[in-house]
Amino acid sequence: MQTPNDARIRAIFAEVGRVDAGRMLAETRLEALEIDSVTMVEVIFALEEAFDVALPLDLSLAEMDLSGLARLISDLVQARP
Repeated sequence: MQTPNDARIRAIFAEVGRVDAGRMLAETRLEALEIDSVTMVEVIFALEEAFDVALPLDLSLAEMDLSGLARLISDLVQARP
């Protein structure tokens, strides 16, 4: 199931992570995008800024897929005070 933030998340990965948007499906594991660690940090910062959230420091993005990341971000947005 897609969340309202899916397109925005994909756009950030495409722009900051320089990933072909056609490679990004909901079930695509982030490690499959082959983004180096420095660029992944830039993607994380861009996501945090775009959604005004702080992703957990112990989050293992490599093990997550795009739909899981979208759900996490949606949950963090909804939990904001």
